Amino acid sequence: MIIESKFHDYYDPVVKTAGRDKKVVFKRLEKKLEGKEVEDFKEILPFLSSTLNLIDKDKSLGGVIFCGRLYPILHVREYKYSPYFEIKEKLIYGINKIRQELQSDRELRWDAKKLDELEAACKKDYSYLCIKYKTPTILMETKGWGIADSGELKATLNPELKKLGFQKIKSPVEAWQEIFSYVSGVLTNPMKEPRPVSDKLKAVSHGFNKFSFRRDTPPKRKLKKQRVKDKEINL
Repeated sequence: MIIESKFHDYYDPVVKTAGRDKKVVFKRLEKKLEGKEVEDFKEILPFLSSTLNLIDKDKSLGGVIFCGRLYPILHVREYKYSPYFEIKEKLIYGINKIRQELQSDRELRWDAKKLDELEAACKKDYSYLCIKYKTPTILMETKGWGIADSGELKATLNPELKKLGFQKIKSPVEAWQEIFSYVSGVLTNPMKEPRPVSDKLKAVSHGFNKFSFRRDTPPKRKLKKQRVKDKEINL
C-alpha cells in the first residue's frame, strides 16, 4: 500500500516489512468538518460531544471511527491554580475504563444508562460513514476538547492517530493490516471482499522475522570442527 500524506503516523514504518503494493493507494488527507457538515455524526450518539465541567476539571467524550468501528475516547483535564496555573490532560480509551472514570467522580458522574448506550454504540458498524467520506479513520470530538460551554461537535477525516495515543488500541502492524484491507476492499468496492494480507506481514504480526527459523551463525561444535580442518590444511 502506498500512503500519500503530509504527516507521518505511527503505523507507517510497517511499509518496510509489508512492501509497497502500488495498486492500493491511501490518500491520507486530513480535513476538519464543522457546522452542518457534522450532522451525520450527531446521529451516532446525541451525547457524544457532551462536556462535564467544573472549576477545577472537565471531561469530554469523543471517539474514533476506525475501519467502521467506534472507539470512544474520554478526554480529562484537571486545572491547578496554586502555586501556579497548570493543566494536566489524559486520554482514556476502552468502555470499561471510561465507565470507571465517569462513575468514580461524584461531581461529574454520568447516568449509567448513557454508558450502556455508549457500549451498545461501539458494537455497531459505521462503515457507511467511512464509505461516504472515503476514509478509514474519523475523529469526533467536542470543539476545544472540554473548554466550558463548547458543546459543539466537530469531526476530522484522516486524523493523526499517534497524537491520540491510538497505538494503545492497535499495534502498528494491526493498524496497517486493517487499513490495507479496508482501503483495498470496502472503500474501493463495498461489494468486494477485502484483499488478503500477505504471508510476510502475517508472520511479522505474530512476532516472526527473517531470522526466526535459521541461525545467523553455525553452532559452536561445527565452528570447532571447521577450525580443526583449517589447521590440518595449513599444516
